[in-house]
Amino acid sequence: MNEGEPILTIWCPTYNHESYIGQCLNGFVSQKTTFQIEILVHDDASTDKTAQVVREYELKYPNLFRCIYQSENQFSKDNGHLSKTMVNYSRGKYIAICEGDDYWADPHKLQKQVDFLESNEDFVLCFHKVKIQKEGNLVDDFITKVPGDETTISDLAEGNYIYPLSVVFRNIFKGGLPPWFVKCKVGDYPLFMLLAKHGKLKQLEDSMGVYRLNDSGIWYSQTWIFRHREWHKMLVYLISEMEGEIREKLQEKIFYYYAYLEREFEELEKKNKILESEYAVLENSFNNRLGKAILKGPRVLKKVISKKH
Repeated sequence: MNEGEPILTIWCPTYNHESYIGQCLNGFVSQKTTFQIEILVHDDASTDKTAQVVREYELKYPNLFRCIYQSENQFSKDNGHLSKTMVNYSRGKYIAICEGDDYWADPHKLQKQVDFLESNEDFVLCFHKVKIQKEGNLVDDFITKVPGDETTISDLAEGNYIYPLSVVFRNIFKGGLPPWFVKCKVGDYPLFMLLAKHGKLKQLEDSMGVYRLNDSGIWYSQTWIFRHREWHKMLVYLISEMEGEIREKLQEKIFYYYAYLEREFEELEKKNKILESEYAVLENSFNNRLGKAILKGPRVLKKVISKKH
């Protein structure tokens, strides 16, 4: 890698990934590129030895790593999303993402993706196929279904099919992300949607990374109701950024999503596994000012929330 100003910044958010972070960081330092990269690791106050491992790499590769070690967990705060820090610190023309429990398996990954974006200015993001590590075995991706090799924001509005570990995108956020973004605990989907407003999305055929299917990290340590509530909140904010067909698709998604949550609550109620106070969390989440505003969506979908509580 050549010396000089970095062309690409790697975002690596990590929390309690002691068992995985070494393999993740090895995937970064093994990249073979004709351009300079920088590695921005954000340790969100891990309670295990994750930060210790990161420091060892930082000492070994001081010209590559720029690390942030939080003393207080930022994810738990309303304005603590990693983007608040990552965007401000990133110097690269391009951004790549890999969370601390995933890893890259091709040393030419970044070069291939940057080469594509350099030659195709109408694309804002490039991603690739991944393998899933499940119970110690590597298998083909059985989670997502990509509509095609070239997609647009209209496709993405139907649902997320992009793994964060697979992306390289143009750094169009040097002026900052929308103020609401830092309030979202779900960051990958709204980030990709905001990017897709500025260009097309390309999937490369090569499988160049591994998504580790496990319950590690701070997100999966949260209750299911917390995770569903945060998805709902994110969709409401995202709708406020969109217009026309894309806005309508997201409105449909949120109405059906609300119906899904209702069914989940009904099943738990039947089994006496949910408290009335928890049910109120869902209602309060939906019936806020922004939630009421999106009720102006497609009339046919109002039937979805016709049930009286």
